[in-house]
Amino acid sequence: MSRPCIVVFRANDVCHLGVVRTLAALDVDVVSVVWSWHGALEFFSDRSRYLGRVVRISNPGSEPHAARADIQKLLVCLAKEYTKQVFLMPTSDSILNFLLASPVLWPLARLANAWDFETMQHLLDKFNLSQKIRSTSINQPITLRCTEDAVRRMRLPFVIKPSLKDSVNSFYAEFNGAKAIYVGNETDRVKQLSTDLWQRYPLIIQEYIKPASNSDDIPVYLATDGEGEIIHVASVEKVFTYPKGFGTAYIVKEQSALEFTIEALKEFVSTTAVRGLIMLEFIRGIDGKSYFIEANPRPWLLVDFQRLRGRNYFYYLDSSKPKVCPEVICANTFYVELTGFCRALELSCSKISHAEIPKFLDSLLGPKRLSTFDESDPGPMEAELASLRGRYGAEFVRNIRNVLDH
Repeated sequence: MSRPCIVVFRANDVCHLGVVRTLAALDVDVVSVVWSWHGALEFFSDRSRYLGRVVRISNPGSEPHAARADIQKLLVCLAKEYTKQVFLMPTSDSILNFLLASPVLWPLARLANAWDFETMQHLLDKFNLSQKIRSTSINQPITLRCTEDAVRRMRLPFVIKPSLKDSVNSFYAEFNGAKAIYVGNETDRVKQLSTDLWQRYPLIIQEYIKPASNSDDIPVYLATDGEGEIIHVASVEKVFTYPKGFGTAYIVKEQSALEFTIEALKEFVSTTAVRGLIMLEFIRGIDGKSYFIEANPRPWLLVDFQRLRGRNYFYYLDSSKPKVCPEVICANTFYVELTGFCRALELSCSKISHAEIPKFLDSLLGPKRLSTFDESDPGPMEAELASLRGRYGAEFVRNIRNVLDH
């Protein structure tokens, strides 16, 4: 077959759902590679009409050799079916790292995002990427390899975080979902010096840039065409994040395009030769400057949000389709990952009880939309609400429906 084939690895259910829904508008074939793990929640994407061909493999985290063999077997088969090289699209850092640690797979396919395997392997390391852009005019905080000496010498405040993640996200698991450890005073420093953290994980230590306001922690979602021309730039305001400060955003809304980052984005693209999509995190500090913090070179939880806002972030995979698509939601819509939000409230011991969640959502001034909702693909949202009904009761779901704008 001459159509492109995109193999999407379901390591994150919400991201996977957004990816396959976005790919559905392109002239491509989709293969969903899926697996499960201990403690996994229900996969709402199982109910999507856009999953394409589904292939189940061994768990890459607990059975890496078997998973690698399963993927290799699949790619050999696809190479016989398709005349063009197959694209691989990971939906989490863990599966991206697994693919990078599997060079036996590299001749059989290519990555569908950001860079080729060799470049990705180098620049996915946050320290290497910070070194790469030191020659540019892009502002960035002091970033070092994390060693005992670096922890002793780095000026306060600073953060410690993985330079690379492993295939089971061990750092996140150890620190209750936090993506970084904040070191704000000498007591915190002594506490970290009493650990062997840098011997157990590949880490960086990075100067902490305090945002000037809550809206100045700025994720920038960027897409280029195949030649490196920037075609889309968007950002969101993080309305609810868990863990606070260094966690995952479960409720977001769009914020205006960031003129002060545009030249930095162009310089980043030209310096790193990125192609396709990537997320760049900036913080605007109290000094008024914007600082590049890190990059996320894969699809993200908000890839479907961009489609709904009328942006084709996968244009580089099929340039026969337009760069824009029908705009479904308005700019002031709150995009809600409801199951993750509910679980985050439970884990955080929030004063907001599950019974008060509908009232909290209703207090948000603007339309609300669930990440699982799509009029043409109703199965995932219905599965999510059925799951929440079983957890919190029918009245909870009725109240949720009443505050949604669909």
